[in-house]
Amino acid sequence: MVTSRGTRQDHPMVAVENGMNAFAGVGGAYFGAVMKAGQTMMNGVVEWNREVADFASHRLQADGETAQALMQCKDWSAVADVQKDFLDRATAQYGEEATRLTSLATRVVQDSIAPLQDSLMSVAAAPRQPG
Repeated sequence: MVTSRGTRQDHPMVAVENGMNAFAGVGGAYFGAVMKAGQTMMNGVVEWNREVADFASHRLQADGETAQALMQCKDWSAVADVQKDFLDRATAQYGEEATRLTSLATRVVQDSIAPLQDSLMSVAAAPRQPG
C-alpha cells in the first residue's frame, strides 16, 4: 500500500514487526539460553552467600579467640602482641576472601553469559531469509 508518506515497507512499525518475526523464529532457543543463564546466576548467588557466611563464621570465631587471649594478657606488651597477631591474620584472611569472591564472581558471570553468547552466535550464523 502506498500512502503520501511512502510505501508500507518504509513505515517504522514494519521494521519492528520484521524484528519480532525474526525473534520469534529464534526466540525459543534464546529464551532457553536466558533461562539457563538465569539459573547459573542464581546458583552463583547461592554459592556467593554460602562463601560469605562461612567466612563470617570463621572471622567471628577468630574474634572470640582473640577476646579470650586478650583477657589472659598480664601486661600491655602481651596485649600488643595479641592485637598484632589478630590484625595480621585478619588482614591476610580478608585479602584471601576478596580473592575468592572475585574469582567466584568472574566465574559465575562467565558461566552465565556463555549460553547467551552461544545462542547469539548460532543466530548470527543461521542463514538469513529474504524479506
